[in-house]
Parts: sequence; structure tokens; C-alpha cells
Amino acid sequence: MTDHPTTIRIAAPQDGQALMQLIDQVNAETEFLGRPEERMPWQDPSQVLREMAERGSGVYILAQRGPTLLGYLGAYPGAFERNRGAVYIAHVGLLASARGQRIGGLLFDAVETWARERGAWRLELRVDEVNGRGRGLYTRQGSIVQGRFPHAARLEDGWHTHLWMAKPLRVVTEPSMLPVDLPAPHERVSASDIGFRDITAADAAAMVVWERQVLADLPFWLKQPREVNDEAATAKRMTAAADRGQLMHAAFAGERILGYVGAWRQPGRRMRHDAIFTLSVLREAWGAGVGRGLFARLLDWAKAGELHRLSTSMAAQNTRGLRFAERHGFAREAVSPGYTVIDGQTIDRVQLGRVLE
Repeated sequence: MTDHPTTIRIAAPQDGQALMQLIDQVNAETEFLGRPEERMPWQDPSQVLREMAERGSGVYILAQRGPTLLGYLGAYPGAFERNRGAVYIAHVGLLASARGQRIGGLLFDAVETWARERGAWRLELRVDEVNGRGRGLYTRQGSIVQGRFPHAARLEDGWHTHLWMAKPLRVVTEPSMLPVDLPAPHERVSASDIGFRDITAADAAAMVVWERQVLADLPFWLKQPREVNDEAATAKRMTAAADRGQLMHAAFAGERILGYVGAWRQPGRRMRHDAIFTLSVLREAWGAGVGRGLFARLLDWAKAGELHRLSTSMAAQNTRGLRFAERHGFAREAVSPGYTVIDGQTIDRVQLGRVLE
């Protein structure tokens, strides 16, 4: 392999199958990525890479020497306008024979260039605490530790802690948004009028109305009301979520949704004991027991699925949300200062977790 120079390039659709084979080979050579028998959940890798390029929803960067692929790096910008500049490096791998040759650094240089060209302001990733080689690479590339997630992965030797690392790509000069701690309304929905049930795609219209309203209630949400999908797209998304076994549960007053909790497992067998969730309540229903009822359903779902961890994230300015999470046993595990800018003010992101008994 030393007869040819190493080239770094963005994966094209025609690289799809070769990339899958490379990922399989790297998985078989390291304990920190997917299990050797696990495959990427891409039915058509070429189509996935094509859509990433067309939509700007992600990128895979390849290291190649002659005809041989040596390594890859997969990265994804945030899903919304307000966090599109936060690029998550989700997937990095090198063949064992290619380690120690600065190829990992070249892949990171390339993704940083890709991110900066698109106006990104931060790179972020997670790494096993005992993965000294990976931690050394990320530190050399300028990433700093911003938190740690206990019981993040289960390997053959037991539970492993993950570190959350990030590299700012610009200097933050905007002032920080003040904490938002609004009181519950004087007139609120009566607890006797509230019912709870799992929801399906048949509730898509009510879900669209609720989501647009809850996003307009407070100033720190990453998603904006105009980014909410229409009824048909929402129904399609809910059908796909139900097929994957995700939790979708809501509190109703008549036909109106007042609050919602959604949860889904982390990908990969080594992390499927952990579920990420979102829980939000309309301001008009604050103090009526909606949040407690939704969280009780979340715990029942987690118990039925034999989960070991629950994870969530929110703005540091979300005082009420942080109080609720901490009352229910969640600890602040990572803080990302200057995560994004909303209306000329910076928002810090807090990631929280709870290990279940």
C-alpha cells in the first residue's frame, strides 16, 4: 500500500457498497465500534450517499491508497436551522494496518474544512473513556472534553463510560440568553379533564397543532414552528416510529394534545440499553400533572424494554425543564457552552442522564 499516496475524498454514491465492506472490516478489528455482525441500516447505500449530498444532511469522507479504502469518517449537521452549524461526527474507523500514519488526522482536517465551508460553528463527538488512541487523536485535533456519560455502552468486559468532546470553530461573542423561568398560568386545564394514551399516525393532525403551539411558547427551542412537518409528513414519520418500536404517548383534553413524550433506543447492540427521549407540555397545562403522567409512561416503557439508561438534552436556559429532570433523578452529564445562537443570544446545551435500577 505504500506505493501510492493517501488521498482523502468525499464518498460518492458509487462508493456505497465498498464503504459498507470497509465498515464491516473495521468493526471486526476494533472493540469500540459496532459488533462484527452488525451492518449499517442502509438498504441502498448508494441512495443514502446521494441523498446526503443533495440535501446537505451529512457526509462520509474516505481515506484511500491506490484502489484500497483505508478509513472513513461520517458526520451529520443538526436537523434544524438553529443547530445546523453543530456537526456531529458519528462514525470514524481505520483499518488496523493503516493506524499510526496520520490518516485519522487527515480525515478530521477534511471534515473540518467541509463543516467550515457550510458555516458550521462546532464539531462534536463521543468516545469511549478507555479508547486512548481515539482520545489522543481527537485531542490533537483540538477537541476538548465537555462531559461524560456513565454506563454509555456495554462491551464484553462490562459497562463503559463515554466522553463528550467538542471543538468550537468560531469565537462566541454574542451575550448569553438569560434563564427563562415563567410561572404556570393562573387559569389552567383541570387535571380531571386530562387523559393519557399512546398515539398513532391517526393523531397526526392533532400532533401538528400541538407541536407548533409548544414551540411558540418559549424562546429557546432549536426547532421553530415553521419547521414542523405537515399532517401527511407527520403521519409518515409516526408510522415509521411505531414500526421501530418507539414510544409515542400524549396527554389529551378532548381532542387536543396538551403534552407529549417520545423515546427511542440508541442504535447498535452495545448501546441499545439507553433510550433518548423528549418530553414537552403546553404552558396552559403546566402544574396540572401532565409532565408527571407522561414521565410515568416513559418509565413503564423503559421497564418493559429492559432499558438501563435514559438520556435527554435541553437548553441550559430551560429552568423549568431542568428542575423537572433533576427532581426525577437525572444528572447533568455534559454542558456545551455557546451551542447555538437564537435571536442574537447564545444558548448552552445540557445533556442529562439517569441510570435505571
